[in-house]
Amino acid sequence: RKEVIDSVLVFSDGMDNLGRVPDFSTSQNPYSIDFPVHCIADESEVNLKCLRSISAASPLCPGKVFVRSDEGYVHGILFPQPILKSIKTDQADESFVEEADDGFLCVPDHRLQCLNEPIASDGVLITGILGDEQRGPSTVSKITAEVLYGSDLHKFHFQLRFESTDDGVSYTHSCGDDGINQHFHSAVDMLAAKSHKEAATSMTDPTSILGHVYAEETFRAAEKYGLKSGMDIKLVSEELSIKYGFCSPESSLLMLYSIDQFLDNGILPP
Repeated sequence: RKEVIDSVLVFSDGMDNLGRVPDFSTSQNPYSIDFPVHCIADESEVNLKCLRSISAASPLCPGKVFVRSDEGYVHGILFPQPILKSIKTDQADESFVEEADDGFLCVPDHRLQCLNEPIASDGVLITGILGDEQRGPSTVSKITAEVLYGSDLHKFHFQLRFESTDDGVSYTHSCGDDGINQHFHSAVDMLAAKSHKEAATSMTDPTSILGHVYAEETFRAAEKYGLKSGMDIKLVSEELSIKYGFCSPESSLLMLYSIDQFLDNGILPP
């Protein structure tokens, strides 16, 4: 009986006096390594080039390199790591294929059939907007995140629109013969000041904070997938900086106080 290997942990600093780096591509059958090889660098000085080569031993299941004092491998390797498979919505078909105007945007992109994004120990953020000035309002009211944890599939359903009948209670249950775990979460009215009589101001409005969160996640997605999709990261960062006051390595904010400063930068004074 063939022994089943889930993964291999290599504790090493990768240091070698001769500067040698293993090359698994020259082996007779490189696809025979059908399990990931993870490197745990437990020294203060490491040869990352060598460790990355070791972690790439399997072309089918590439491994990871963890540096000293990083215990992320405990939950990511020794225990199954959750995988965000996809994001589904109740968006109309013509809006989904962009044949009709719909202001709904989601990060990660809900139009991708397979995301397969590993979820870190601190979770994952799914952000979006339900309409803007260019595309108009959206009718999307629910999103469903499909998460694979080991062999178990979990579906997280999020209501995006608050209703007066919502009690803010979330619950979980399993249903169907396939035993899919269903998690339901109702919407929360962020502007309802339950403990304060005064209305929320621009300084205390939680939606302004959510706008910055959405801008950050949009920029991260542009950084991650921009080169593959031909996206102009500089243009994305400029649009975010104007709309959300977002700073990035490609953009910065300039405080203007006098009329001369506005005129010098070609900006119409308020």
